[in-house]
Amino acid sequence: MARHGPPAGPLAIRRRRLARHGWRGWVGGCLLVLAIMAGGGSPITHGCDDAILMLVTGVRPGDRFSRQLLTMCQGLREMAGDLNALNGQAARAKLDAVLKTWIQLDSGLLQNPPAAFRDTPEGIERMKEIASLLGEVKALIERGDLLQAHDLLEPIVSLMSRLGSSILGQTALQEFLAAEYRLMTSKPGYRGLDASGAAAGLASFVADLERIKAGAAGTEAPLFERVAAAVADLQADLRADPPAPKARVAATYARLAKEFAALKTELLSQNRFGSGPSDTQHEIGSASIVPAGR
Repeated sequence: MARHGPPAGPLAIRRRRLARHGWRGWVGGCLLVLAIMAGGGSPITHGCDDAILMLVTGVRPGDRFSRQLLTMCQGLREMAGDLNALNGQAARAKLDAVLKTWIQLDSGLLQNPPAAFRDTPEGIERMKEIASLLGEVKALIERGDLLQAHDLLEPIVSLMSRLGSSILGQTALQEFLAAEYRLMTSKPGYRGLDASGAAAGLASFVADLERIKAGAAGTEAPLFERVAAAVADLQADLRADPPAPKARVAATYARLAKEFAALKTELLSQNRFGSGPSDTQHEIGSASIVPAGR
């Protein structure tokens, strides 16, 4: 069969540009995002229980990539309200706007990546993870699973926050947000996570927390202790025999998330994460997504 065909399209051109830059790791993420925009399917996962989102963006308002990330995070926050109200049409429109901004961010990072982002593979991995979750949200909305779609927004925004800190080279903030993401994805029921899986994730979260505590000032020690106590209570519920009621486990996790959010707020207010490699001050934005109704 002949190998010629019509003139190279945008996707073929994009692949050649990727090869010239030597960033083969971008291909999978870019193709997935393009498929989302074209309406292609993506794996559908089962949602989890309610979540309260505390958004940390760690951005410079004058930085184009930071503005795009903040715009998307705000769009997801607004979309959460639509999903909570079971308004799939409004949520779909907001998601389309988020995906368009995502494509712009993707193209910009490819053409002119900041040094801090270019020199580390973690940012590329965040891009792939975000694209995958956005695809799942789109699929869930299209099949009418609006509350399950809502429950995936929290980890997406956490990953976007980590991506922003990667772009700006905020190493300490990246470490904290990695712990936050581990906590979110250790939530019992998250994407079908069972009690043993949640307990294993929480054990890793505790290790993350200890590393962060070692580099923090002593004044935050009581907040770290409250988070640790809440983790212990949740682990006890997960090990209970007979199993603890789901409502109790959900309430215990909600308390843990609240204690962690208080710790994060305090560390940010004390500027414990610094401002990255440059002297430019970064604006820290915050927002919240209300729990989905059940």
